[in-house]
Parts: sequence; C-alpha cells; structure tokens
Amino acid sequence: YARGLELYSGAPPSPGLKYRHYAPEKKLLLVERGSCSEGEYLGYLRELVTRLVGTGVALVVSSETAEELGGIPSVEVVVLGSRSNLYEVAKNLYASLRELDRLIEASLGVAESFEERGIGLAIMNRLRKASSRRVVCGSLPPTALI
Repeated sequence: YARGLELYSGAPPSPGLKYRHYAPEKKLLLVERGSCSEGEYLGYLRELVTRLVGTGVALVVSSETAEELGGIPSVEVVVLGSRSNLYEVAKNLYASLRELDRLIEASLGVAESFEERGIGLAIMNRLRKASSRRVVCGSLPPTALI
C-alpha cells in the first residue's frame, strides 16, 4: 500500500493504492538495502539465496546483481535492467514479475531493492505491493528467514 494508507479507513483516495496489481502468483521476498553497504547487501543476498537452493528460488534483480550472484547453482535469474537506468527497470518490472510466474522450477522470488529517489520511489512502491514478505538487510540473519 501507499505510505500511510494503512491509517486510512475509507475507500482509497485514488486507483492503484489498494490492490497489489503487480503481485506475482508466486511468493516474492523483497530484500531492502537499509543501512547495509553494497558489499554487505550482496553478501546478505548471496547467503540468503544459497541457503534457499533446492527450494525453488529465483532472483529478481538488476543486471549488476545478476552478474555478481548469477553463478549460484540451481537458481534462476530474472533481470529487471541496469541500476544505472531505473527507467529501464521500471519499464521491465511488470513483465519480469510475470516471467517469475512462468519459471517452472521457482516457487519463490527474491527481489533486490532500488534507490528511492526519482523513479526509484515508484519502483520500490510497486515492489513493496508485489511482495508477500519484506526484510531489511541485516535486520534478521538469513537463517531466520528460512
């Protein structure tokens, strides 16, 4: 939901604020960066996904993160686009979540977060709506999520 909407008890003030339009049929775990550095964040994602190998996990990430983490065996990767071109990520987001649904081996998608500035705000809004669960890097050890 939009920020603060959970406090609003009436009908949503505009379309698109209530329903999870982008939500895939499969579960989506959004891993938010929080105060983690780039290296800590990638390490957290790597440990989480490595522990989920064999459970049908797929990454839904930028091309840069796919390059860093794409070598994990038995993990499918859906690339949203480059972090340096968030317009590309925004353009590909809906189709990428539909692609996650088409992956036969995957039962869970693990999505990375994006900088919340400019169009990144809209991307994160859609990812939050689409996710079935969210975690902030470092707030829980990856073992607690499994």
